[in-house]
Order: sequence, then C-alpha cells, then structure tokens
Amino acid sequence: MGGLCVKTAALMILCYLIGSIPFSFIFSKLMGGVDIRKRGSHNVGATNVLRTTGLKIALLALLGDLLKGMAACWLGSLSGNAAVAALCAAVAVIGHCWPVFLSFKGGKGVATCAGIVLYISPTIFIILVAIFILTIILTKYVSLGSIIVASILPLLA
Repeated sequence: MGGLCVKTAALMILCYLIGSIPFSFIFSKLMGGVDIRKRGSHNVGATNVLRTTGLKIALLALLGDLLKGMAACWLGSLSGNAAVAALCAAVAVIGHCWPVFLSFKGGKGVATCAGIVLYISPTIFIILVAIFILTIILTKYVSLGSIIVASILPLLA
C-alpha cells in the first residue's frame, strides 16, 4: 500500500512539473524575443502570445499547452486508477496556472484543460472548439469564449 502511495505521489509531482512547463513564455522569448509577462495582458498564455508575437508562435504555445493536458491524462491512465488519472490531469492544470518555473505566476489553464478534454473525448473537444470559435467571431472576446466553453463542458460530459 505504501509503495502505491509513493508511486501516485511521484506521478502527480511529474504531472505538476509537466504542467509547469511555460510553453508560451519559452516560445515567445526564444522565437519572438518577447517576455510576455511584460507585454500585452502580461498573462502567460496563448492568447497573449498571439497578441504580442503573432500566429505562428501562438500556435506553438497552444500546441504545447494542449499536449501538457494530454500527457498528464496519458500518464495518469497508466496507473489504471480513474481517480489518480483525474488528479494527474488536475495537477497539470495547477502547474500551468502556478508554475514552479515562473515563480508560481502562470496562465489561466484554458489550453491545458482543452488538452485534457481532447484526450478524454475528441468529439466533445470538437464541439467545444466550434462553440469557442463562434463566440469569438460573434463577440470578438476570447475570454468570453473560454467562459462559455467552460460553462457548457459539464453539460456535455
């Protein structure tokens, strides 16, 4: 029993560290020469990368953040325990929002959560992406798209 707890704790720490990888910061700094914490909304997320460095770097940041959520789900699933898998996904989001590598000041976790949804249900992911895009087209607010999608997700799950 004790060995299982140690393995679970190690897995959760690993998923937190994966979630803490600040892809938005890394790509905007290395490819755009910009510290996004000091530009735009000052948020370490793909939307701020888009606004401050452009589409190419933002897509890389988005992909990295999606993969963080997917990787945490996959690692959690290796445990064979649904509760452990859910905790692994949750700590990856916590890592994104409060990353150890950026003094615990990260993004909002939207893309990492999207990666979790994509791993669990690609169909629901596609529906939510369509709603997200439609909301942005109609309102011009990315944040509203995120809020609406987060509100609708429990209804689809």
